[in-house]
Amino acid sequence: MSTEDRKPSTVFREQDRIFVYDLKVRNRVGNIVSEICKARERGYSFLRLEIRDDTAFPNVLAPLAAVLDLFRETGFEIELSSESQFLGIRDLISTPRFTLVPAGAKIFSRVWRFDDSSAANRLSSAVLDQLSQLVVFSPGVKGSLAWCVYEVMDNALRHSETARGYMSVQYHPTTQHVAISIADNGIGIFRSLGPKYRPPDALSAIKMAMDKGVTKDADGIGNGLFGLRKIVTLNGGILAVTSAAGEWKLQDGTISENPRWPYPDKSRQCTYIDFQIDTQRPISPSSVMDGFEPVDMNFDNELNEFGDAVISVRDWGFGVATRDAGARLRNYANNLINQGAKRVVFDFANVEIVASSFADETVGKLAANLGNIEFTRRVVFANANSDVKQLVGGAVSQRLTNLSNSN
Repeated sequence: MSTEDRKPSTVFREQDRIFVYDLKVRNRVGNIVSEICKARERGYSFLRLEIRDDTAFPNVLAPLAAVLDLFRETGFEIELSSESQFLGIRDLISTPRFTLVPAGAKIFSRVWRFDDSSAANRLSSAVLDQLSQLVVFSPGVKGSLAWCVYEVMDNALRHSETARGYMSVQYHPTTQHVAISIADNGIGIFRSLGPKYRPPDALSAIKMAMDKGVTKDADGIGNGLFGLRKIVTLNGGILAVTSAAGEWKLQDGTISENPRWPYPDKSRQCTYIDFQIDTQRPISPSSVMDGFEPVDMNFDNELNEFGDAVISVRDWGFGVATRDAGARLRNYANNLINQGAKRVVFDFANVEIVASSFADETVGKLAANLGNIEFTRRVVFANANSDVKQLVGGAVSQRLTNLSNSN
């Protein structure tokens, strides 16, 4: 059968070429691994991966990046061919290590490799920071999401025995869901638990790892996957954990299991953890973790000694010239208020001027959302020159007047 005759949803191999027509279904990772392993068994040491899709989802990107790097490490040469300009697909050619990136750089819909706790912290902070500019989280969601990300990234570094992980994130504005995938190409959950707990198989190991305290070691509380499952369940989200031949998935309150997932190597069994969170469905973090309240470190670091959240407008990475930048800053400020900041202080030190659209989108709409009394109580402006005061004051006045006239 020729390449043209194949169904576009399949993965198949013709000699040293593997054709992939869909990177939006997580099973494609297993399909690709299976074809690579078959080629390896038949003596191939080189393959070309022909990607015939224009976009991809995180639950394919991060695992596939981890798998391809593993095969390359073990001496198997894999090239990638694709006409897509989608950055996440391009990243599969050589997954970039996350370092400090310029403010405003594209973080989402890509694959990032983190090699130590410092890189993991920078990457998670960048993800949460950009999410805060795109959406106003319902109570408890951002802190819970941050906790999940921190725990899963830490697991990749501490338990995989490779000291590296791969992460991909997308935000879907239509559903207001955040999709995150974190993968590693280490020893896998089955081998990690084996010496102490002796699970009978990979699927049993996954389910055992989600019990409270099972993954505890000398330095940790061991509630990572346990807490992740409870948070996703409470939020009505989606969770899939895949390691070695085991796959466990929770969606719409229903659990599905697969004990025959293809994996690349007996010693390097890989682990992929994919989850989706509804940003608009509140979560009570303390009830999830038996009284423990997940801490959003990105937020805590911004509070001064009085409990105020101080935002340096001059250092705002998206500038002060556009309505989009203003919307991002307004969402950011809203999240700080929702997370318990007594006041939000907009520090305009060394800002000569702002666009009227920026002022309206940021403080004008913030005033309309909060109302005059709450806005006056919770929002403060500091170090603004006369021009900025006039623009900001005018934006607030106009929005509040329109609000009053509409009531």
